[in-house]
Amino acid sequence: MHDIVFLQEHWLLPHELNLLANLHDDFFGVGFSAVDTSIGMLVGRPFGGTAILYRKSLASIIKIVNTSSWRITALLLHSQVGPVLCCNIYMPTDYGTTDCLDEYMDMCSKISVLYADNDAAFLLVLVILIVMLILDFIICSVSSAMTTS
Repeated sequence: MHDIVFLQEHWLLPHELNLLANLHDDFFGVGFSAVDTSIGMLVGRPFGGTAILYRKSLASIIKIVNTSSWRITALLLHSQVGPVLCCNIYMPTDYGTTDCLDEYMDMCSKISVLYADNDAAFLLVLVILIVMLILDFIICSVSSAMTTS
Protein backbone atom coordinates (compact mmCIF):
# COMPACT_ATOMS: atom_id res chain seq x y z
CA MET A 1 0.00 0.00 0.00
CA HIS A 2 1.31 3.44 -0.90
CA ASP A 3 1.71 6.32 1.56
CA ILE A 4 1.70 9.12 -1.03
CA VAL A 5 -0.28 9.08 -4.28
CA PHE A 6 0.03 11.60 -7.12
CA LEU A 7 -3.05 12.24 -9.28
CA GLN A 8 -3.31 14.07 -12.59
CA GLU A 9 -6.28 14.80 -14.84
CA HIS A 10 -8.74 14.54 -11.95
CA TRP A 11 -11.10 16.96 -13.76
CA LEU A 12 -12.38 18.45 -10.50
CA LEU A 13 -13.80 21.95 -10.50
CA PRO A 14 -12.41 24.38 -7.88
CA HIS A 15 -15.44 23.93 -5.60
CA GLU A 16 -15.06 20.11 -5.81
CA LEU A 17 -11.46 19.90 -4.53
CA ASN A 18 -12.74 19.11 -1.02
CA LEU A 19 -13.69 15.69 -2.44
CA LEU A 20 -9.99 14.78 -2.34
CA ALA A 21 -10.16 14.65 1.45
CA ASN A 22 -13.02 12.13 1.31
CA LEU A 23 -11.65 9.59 -1.16
CA HIS A 24 -10.36 7.28 1.58
CA ASP A 25 -10.62 7.29 5.38
CA ASP A 26 -6.84 6.94 5.78
CA PHE A 27 -5.83 9.79 3.43
CA PHE A 28 -5.79 13.57 3.30
CA GLY A 29 -5.75 15.23 -0.11
CA VAL A 30 -4.61 18.52 -1.56
CA GLY A 31 -4.87 19.68 -5.16
CA PHE A 32 -5.51 22.30 -7.77
CA SER A 33 -8.13 22.56 -10.48
CA ALA A 34 -7.16 23.57 -14.01
CA VAL A 35 -10.70 24.78 -14.76
CA ASP A 36 -11.31 28.54 -14.76
CA THR A 37 -14.81 29.13 -13.43
CA SER A 38 -14.47 32.92 -13.21
CA ILE A 39 -16.77 33.49 -16.20
CA GLY A 40 -19.56 31.76 -14.27
CA MET A 41 -20.38 29.12 -16.87
CA LEU A 42 -18.61 25.89 -17.68
CA VAL A 43 -18.29 25.29 -21.41
CA GLY A 44 -17.36 21.75 -22.45
CA ARG A 45 -15.99 19.16 -20.08
CA PRO A 46 -13.63 19.85 -17.15
CA PHE A 47 -9.95 19.12 -17.75
CA GLY A 48 -6.58 18.80 -16.06
CA GLY A 49 -5.81 19.20 -12.41
CA THR A 50 -3.11 17.90 -10.08
CA ALA A 51 -3.44 16.45 -6.59
CA ILE A 52 -1.50 14.59 -3.92
CA LEU A 53 -3.06 12.17 -1.45
CA TYR A 54 -1.08 11.27 1.67
CA ARG A 55 -1.72 9.05 4.66
CA LYS A 56 -3.20 10.81 7.68
CA SER A 57 -0.52 9.10 9.78
CA LEU A 58 2.07 11.27 7.95
CA ALA A 59 0.29 14.56 8.61
CA SER A 60 2.65 15.56 11.44
CA ILE A 61 5.67 15.45 9.11
CA ILE A 62 4.04 17.01 6.03
CA LYS A 63 3.67 20.67 5.15
CA ILE A 64 1.54 21.70 2.16
CA VAL A 65 3.48 24.04 -0.13
CA ASN A 66 1.71 26.97 -1.78
CA THR A 67 2.70 26.89 -5.45
CA SER A 68 0.24 29.45 -6.90
CA SER A 69 -0.04 27.32 -10.03
CA TRP A 70 -2.68 24.81 -11.08
CA ARG A 71 0.11 22.87 -12.77
CA ILE A 72 1.97 22.14 -9.50
CA THR A 73 0.74 20.51 -6.31
CA ALA A 74 3.53 20.16 -3.75
CA LEU A 75 4.22 19.10 -0.20
CA LEU A 76 7.31 19.03 1.97
CA LEU A 77 7.92 15.74 3.74
CA HIS A 78 10.20 16.05 6.79
CA SER A 79 12.08 12.74 6.72
CA GLN A 80 14.92 11.35 8.87
CA VAL A 81 17.43 12.25 6.14
CA GLY A 82 16.09 15.76 5.57
CA PRO A 83 13.16 17.54 3.93
CA VAL A 84 11.91 16.04 0.66
CA LEU A 85 9.97 18.26 -1.72
CA CYS A 86 7.30 16.12 -3.40
CA CYS A 87 5.86 17.79 -6.50
CA ASN A 88 3.13 16.65 -8.84
CA ILE A 89 3.76 18.64 -12.00
CA TYR A 90 1.59 18.88 -15.09
CA MET A 91 4.10 20.10 -17.65
CA PRO A 92 2.90 22.07 -20.70
CA THR A 93 2.34 20.33 -24.01
CA ASP A 94 4.92 20.84 -26.74
CA TYR A 95 3.20 22.05 -29.91
CA GLY A 96 6.54 23.08 -31.42
CA THR A 97 6.01 26.81 -30.92
CA THR A 98 8.12 29.40 -29.11
CA ASP A 99 5.21 29.99 -26.72
CA CYS A 100 5.40 26.31 -25.71
CA LEU A 101 9.13 26.63 -25.10
CA ASP A 102 8.59 29.80 -23.04
CA GLU A 103 5.88 28.10 -20.96
CA TYR A 104 8.11 25.06 -20.47
CA MET A 105 11.05 27.19 -19.33
CA ASP A 106 8.75 29.17 -17.03
CA MET A 107 7.64 25.93 -15.37
CA CYS A 108 11.27 24.83 -14.94
CA SER A 109 11.99 28.18 -13.26
CA LYS A 110 9.01 27.76 -10.92
CA ILE A 111 10.24 24.29 -9.95
CA SER A 112 13.72 25.66 -9.23
CA VAL A 113 12.30 28.45 -7.07
CA LEU A 114 10.08 25.99 -5.17
CA TYR A 115 13.09 23.82 -4.42
CA ALA A 116 15.20 26.77 -3.24
CA ASP A 117 12.42 28.44 -1.21
CA ASN A 118 11.64 25.27 0.73
CA ASP A 119 15.22 24.33 1.69
CA ALA A 120 14.59 20.79 0.49
CA ALA A 121 17.44 18.33 0.82
CA PHE A 122 16.00 16.01 -1.84
CA LEU A 123 13.92 16.26 -4.96
CA LEU A 124 14.19 12.68 -6.17
CA VAL A 125 10.87 12.27 -7.97
CA LEU A 126 11.21 15.58 -9.72
CA VAL A 127 14.76 14.97 -10.94
CA ILE A 128 13.64 11.85 -12.79
CA LEU A 129 10.61 13.68 -14.17
CA ILE A 130 12.61 16.65 -15.46
CA VAL A 131 15.18 14.45 -17.20
CA MET A 132 12.41 12.54 -18.96
CA LEU A 133 10.63 15.75 -20.00
CA ILE A 134 13.81 17.43 -21.24
CA LEU A 135 14.64 14.37 -23.34
CA ASP A 136 11.10 14.33 -24.70
CA PHE A 137 11.30 18.05 -25.50
CA ILE A 138 14.68 17.64 -27.27
CA ILE A 139 13.45 14.64 -29.28
CA CYS A 140 10.27 16.52 -30.32
CA SER A 141 12.28 19.63 -31.24
CA VAL A 142 14.80 17.65 -33.28
CA SER A 143 12.10 15.72 -35.11
CA SER A 144 10.17 18.92 -35.75
CA ALA A 145 13.30 20.57 -37.17
CA MET A 146 13.98 17.55 -39.38
CA THR A 147 10.47 17.57 -40.87
CA THR A 148 10.54 21.31 -41.62
CA SER A 149 13.90 21.24 -43.42
